[in-house]
Amino acid sequence: MDARQIEELFLTSAQSLFALALISNFDLSVRESTFLLVTFLAQLFFPQQGIRILFAIVYVVAALGMVIFVRSRRETIMQIPAMLRETVGWAPTQV
Repeated sequence: MDARQIEELFLTSAQSLFALALISNFDLSVRESTFLLVTFLAQLFFPQQGIRILFAIVYVVAALGMVIFVRSRRETIMQIPAMLRETVGWAPTQV
C-alpha cells in the first residue's frame, strides 16, 4: 500500500470507530448524527494528507472520550461479547 492508501485506511477506520462509539448506546441523537455527517462532508473538501490525518485523530480522540466519559456507552460496549455469544449461540467449553 502506498501512503495515500494508508491515510485513507486510517481515516476510514477512525471514522468507523467514531460511528461505533456514537451508536454504542443504541440511541443516536439528531445532534450526534448531524455531527457525523458534517465531519464526513467536511473531510471530503480537504485532500491534504496532514488535514485528513488530523480528522482521523479527532475521530479517535472523540470516540475514546465518549467511551471513557459516558457510562451508558462504556457499559454497552462491555456487554458486546455477551450479546455476540447469545446471538451466535456460542458458549465456552467447560473443562
